[in-house]
Order: sequence, then C-alpha cells, then structure tokens
Amino acid sequence: MPSSLVLDQLLSTVVIPAAAAALLLALGRWRPLAWLGHGAVVLTAGFLAGYLGVYGRPALPPVQALDWLPAALLVALLLYGITGRAERGVRRALLVLFVAGVVMVLAAPLVRYGLDRATSIAGACLVVGWWAAALVHDRRDDDPAFGIVYVVIAVGAAVIAAVAGSVVLGQLGGVLAAVTAVWLLWSGVVSRRALTPTGRGAAITALVVLLFIGQIYGNTPLWATVLLLALLVLQPAIALLSARVIRRGAPLARLAFTAVLAAMPVAAGVYFLIHTHVQPGEF
Repeated sequence: MPSSLVLDQLLSTVVIPAAAAALLLALGRWRPLAWLGHGAVVLTAGFLAGYLGVYGRPALPPVQALDWLPAALLVALLLYGITGRAERGVRRALLVLFVAGVVMVLAAPLVRYGLDRATSIAGACLVVGWWAAALVHDRRDDDPAFGIVYVVIAVGAAVIAAVAGSVVLGQLGGVLAAVTAVWLLWSGVVSRRALTPTGRGAAITALVVLLFIGQIYGNTPLWATVLLLALLVLQPAIALLSARVIRRGAPLARLAFTAVLAAMPVAAGVYFLIHTHVQPGEF
C-alpha cells in the first residue's frame, strides 16, 4: 500500500486543487456566480489551493521566490480580466510591464549579488519565451482538445523539476497539471465552451513563472526549459496539425493525438535528463 507521505502528496498535489477547480466550475453554472467559472478564476484559485497544500502560507513580506507566486498569479488574473476587451496594443503594453515587473522581482536577489553569464542568458530566454507565448496565445478562443498541450507541458515541468532536485517545484507543476486538466475536461465535455484567451493567459503565467524559478534558482538545465517554452509557443502549430489529421466530430481522438504530439519531445527530454542527472541505482 502507498505510504502516508505519498498519499499526503497526492492529496495536496492532485485531489485538493482538482476538487477546488471542479467546485468553482460547478458554482459557475449558476448565473449569479457565473464569474467563478471563468477559466482564469478557476486556474488561479485551484492552483493557489494546491500551492497552500504543497508550499504552505507564503511569507509576508515575501522572502523566497516561491513566496511571490500567489501575488504574480493574482496580478495576472486582474490584468487579463481588466484587459480582456481592451485594444490589442493596450493589452500588449500592459503585458510588457507585467512581465518586466515579475522578472525584476524574482531576479532581484541575484541582481543584488551580480548575475553570471549563464543566468543572464537563461533569464533572457525565459523573458523572450514568455513574451512570444503570450503573443501567440492572444487570439481567438481555442478548442479545449488542443489545450491538452498545457497539461503535457505542466507534467513535463513537474517531472523535470523533480528529477533536477526540486520536489516542491515538481509538486507545483503537478498542481497546475491537475487544475488545467479539470478545466479542459469541463470545457470540452460539460459546458462545451472554447478556451478563452484570459484562461490561457493564466495558465501561461503559472507555467512560465514556475519555469523561471526552476531555471534561475533550481537545477533545471537550460535546454529543458527552452524545450518546454518552445512547445508552449508552438502549441497553435501542434493544434493546427492535429486538426488537419483528425477531422471535426472526433474530439477525443483530437485530444489524444494532440497529447501524443506534445508528449513525444517532453518524454524524450525527461529520458535524457534522467540518464544524465541521475546516478545508477537512484531509480
């Protein structure tokens, strides 16, 4: 039987955040509480429920990089909620300020003691990747089947972080994967609604901030971070290929095919990381 530690981790990483997301989605079907069912609200609240279970209450004022994660997600929720119907130029300008602010806050301790070349390159790659992903995903509503790419990337980030030595980051990646999966299943099966840009924006924010923290403060290799960012940017291309191969009328087949396309490079990256970072006998 699984140990109590494994059960506790499963509860805080998967069960609690998934249940919180499902509860908000169910309450959102009632018209006076419809705002609770919005993708950005569901993802943010569900992730924060898991965050509290995994990491605990953040320090105030924040001390560690992960202490800033709830604030970043709440600001992103406000940003995407306020600018949802704004002009594209306004949204992009505010996004630039938001990304710059988050990066400056998270990297402040390193800047104080001086940045080495590798860290500077990693930070630049993450900023460019975040900006590119935000621009690519700032478009019309999307088929829920194609959102499975977010789940695959979150799972990949969780496994890579855990293998690289950060169990907490790995669990938080699992939290994001669980919450996103519930949102996708509800959107595709229950409500039959497309994925809105605001919901995708919340998912992208959580993903990239976790990648940023893992890259700057953890032991995540740069190539692994770039791989996951590239998949995030290429999600529309993966969705287009899946739509051309699997025609309309087969949502589950589209979802499965999209998941396989996204999972292949992630699985290859995890396999390579295990064989290069794990000593024989550790697994």
